[in-house]
Amino acid sequence: NLRVLIPLIETSHYQFYQVLALAKSLEIRGAHVKVLLCDSRLNGCELKSIRTPKSDPCLTCRFNQNNTVSLFGLDVIKLSDFIDDEKVIQIHKASSQISSAYPKEFYYKGINIIPMTNDSVTRYYFGNVPDVESDKLLQLVRTQHLETAMIGVDVSNAIYSSWKPDALIGNMNVYSAWEPYYRVAHDKNIKS
Repeated sequence: NLRVLIPLIETSHYQFYQVLALAKSLEIRGAHVKVLLCDSRLNGCELKSIRTPKSDPCLTCRFNQNNTVSLFGLDVIKLSDFIDDEKVIQIHKASSQISSAYPKEFYYKGINIIPMTNDSVTRYYFGNVPDVESDKLLQLVRTQHLETAMIGVDVSNAIYSSWKPDALIGNMNVYSAWEPYYRVAHDKNIKS
């Protein structure tokens, strides 16, 4: 009866097949597994970068979410199950304010979201982050990843409070899209 949460989030990298195969093997052995997907809810994620075409960066994930993930027959939950549009608007306003001041630390519900945001911004620019703090794109990217981190903290708190997983498994534990789930799990003594 082990409860396992897998914050898969995105489904465009080939590794998502391996993670889903692991999830299925755990389920076959008696674990209750929930797989968390983005559902195009995040403005900042690893897939969106300076090199990504802006037309529809969520296309591959959305296709795999709708056509491939279901083949594994797992219990899938989505960010949109936990966070509504009104909350996203509130988080966006807060993340914009944080981004304009951009402190060295900012704790959102007990989690310092600045380091994971910095890692995500570095990933967005492939290491070539602009030196100019007033750069409009830099501020936008920071805002998007702060927003993603805050959504992750809120969603992980909601899942951990309602479903109470025993363990957290995944192939990513960095960047704003994944790290909140591991930070909150650590604070709640959930194995990861």
